[in-house]
Amino acid sequence: MWASVRRMVGATMVSMLTAGTGLHMESVTANGGVIDVRHGVVVQDRGCPQAISPDEADIRRSTRGWPGGVLTLSSIERIGRSGNHYMAISTLFSMAFCCQVKVLELPDMDWRLPTESGERFKSSTNLFSFSQRHTNRAPPQYINGSLPTDFEGLQGRLDVCPHERLIDGTHANHIRGLHPHLQKCMRNVKMRGCEAAYLKESLGGEHACPSPQRQLAEREDESAQLVAGTTSPLERRGAGSLVVHVRSGDIFKPGTIYHQYGQPPLLYYLAVIASKPWNKMSFVTSGEDDLLNPAYRVIEGINSQGLLGTNVEMHKDRPLWEDLQAMLCADSLALSHSTFTNLLLAHSRAKRFFLPWGCEPQVGDTTLNHFANATMICLQRSEVEVYGIEWRTTSEAYTVYDSWDPSSNLLEMVVSDSVKGMQRCC
Repeated sequence: MWASVRRMVGATMVSMLTAGTGLHMESVTANGGVIDVRHGVVVQDRGCPQAISPDEADIRRSTRGWPGGVLTLSSIERIGRSGNHYMAISTLFSMAFCCQVKVLELPDMDWRLPTESGERFKSSTNLFSFSQRHTNRAPPQYINGSLPTDFEGLQGRLDVCPHERLIDGTHANHIRGLHPHLQKCMRNVKMRGCEAAYLKESLGGEHACPSPQRQLAEREDESAQLVAGTTSPLERRGAGSLVVHVRSGDIFKPGTIYHQYGQPPLLYYLAVIASKPWNKMSFVTSGEDDLLNPAYRVIEGINSQGLLGTNVEMHKDRPLWEDLQAMLCADSLALSHSTFTNLLLAHSRAKRFFLPWGCEPQVGDTTLNHFANATMICLQRSEVEVYGIEWRTTSEAYTVYDSWDPSSNLLEMVVSDSVKGMQRCC
């Protein structure tokens, strides 16, 4: 069976790696937070000096001359599952930064975001201020002393950033009616530090992972390392832990169409498996037996025959919090097509990501609240390696960019369709 896996992968996985992007990035410390301006993209990697107390929020609200408006998200409990909830929170942080609001208030509780206890998520930090008014806090500092010119002046435009904006839980993930200038700014802002502060109960702190992350070899020869599997996994070790997320569940319910949720075929997962000498592999999914991704079923069958090695775990019914912790603490992470992927790309401690997309942005990849693309991940997280998939083998071949309809024909394509190759994005 493993020989078949090698042949399938070897037929398409001739070394096709791109050179690293060589992106030039600089950073500065701003009162405990790090804010980078990278080719017009603003990223706060860690820390959140914008967090404020309820008393500070009250002072800002009651002071009419305090610059900036008030942005409130009333709830996120009616906008789908955890991935959608994360995207809503991330969007609000970007909007708050672009409008330099004096108070951003997020819900302090949520039922969807996972917790260790399984009880309702409760954030100890749900109030923030992005106003530039002088306080006893050190103001944020940026490379060259200012934001990109496209960001300037939005705060003073009421047609873009009103004094008061209340967003209800029904539309928080797809906010309509935003000014195009505000949308452009939001697409280029990522407040990872503040996201982590708000989501600490779900994500854990800096020391949440049980052991230090394995350091990748300095500029290892990827052309020699990332190749078709020609050696049994039983004989190959050294690349650390790999966690593979396989999307199952509702999108596999017959007769239901989920646009933009196309799932990668089996060969994508086999290519990742064969790409490195993994010390340990874990495969995580969630769904009832009749809604399992067929790719997961095949991998499960391969593993049951002992063809993936001895240090392999298969999980299809664990609590979401346990799966999340495994993905947050992995050395390498292979992702599916899901809103949950956005949270993992932003906050996993992994140093290597495998994406079910190509390295180059596709049509629609950069629209507001859309799935992350490789280019943006390379800009936002300069410390990680990112790999993408070349999809098209023919113009009719299935790709993850197609609309998703779990028909028998499409499910067969997920198991049988090929991919063109794998690329190093950065």
